Amino acid sequence: MPRQGGYFADPFLIHRNGHLWLFCEEVSDSEGKGALCCMEVHADGQLSEPVRVLTRPYHISYPAVFESEGDVFMIPETVGSGKVELYHAVNFPHSWVKVRDLLSLRAADCTPFFHEGRHWLFVPAIDPAGSSYQLLLFHSTRLDGDWVLHPSSPVSLDVRYARGAGAIVFRDGKMFRPSQDCAPYYGHQLNFH
Repeated sequence: MPRQGGYFADPFLIHRNGHLWLFCEEVSDSEGKGALCCMEVHADGQLSEPVRVLTRPYHISYPAVFESEGDVFMIPETVGSGKVELYHAVNFPHSWVKVRDLLSLRAADCTPFFHEGRHWLFVPAIDPAGSSYQLLLFHSTRLDGDWVLHPSSPVSLDVRYARGAGAIVFRDGKMFRPSQDCAPYYGHQLNFH
């Protein structure tokens, strides 16, 4: 259970070295902001005790964990910093170090994926502050390289489809992007595109 009450949210799963790990946001009532934790998912479906793996002075959530070239990375939601931040697991799953800021903009629930030799990033931007989401699509030849805005951006301006809801799913040669329907309220329902 979360410390001092509160809740878990934004789960991401990753297989690594024969183990299944669940990363998620943990919000405690006493702290009032999110931190990231992980738990091992055992064969019987039981979870290990949560271990905090990343805290920042600002709220963080949506721990989008993924593998790239044999290493594990994370792009969590860091809207409070005004940047999209990239982290690298230096001792998976518990030790993470910031690699760099990928983009200088306020964004919620960014979703990375690798496809056809390029890194891609769906970015639900909320700049200027208080505006609705604009789903932007960026790409790069290197994860830690320069990110270029795709000319079809914004992909969506609709609050029902723009905000990410988990990892990109590849199935039967097709790619599916989950999103949150945030109308009439945050997290109202899940969509697949």
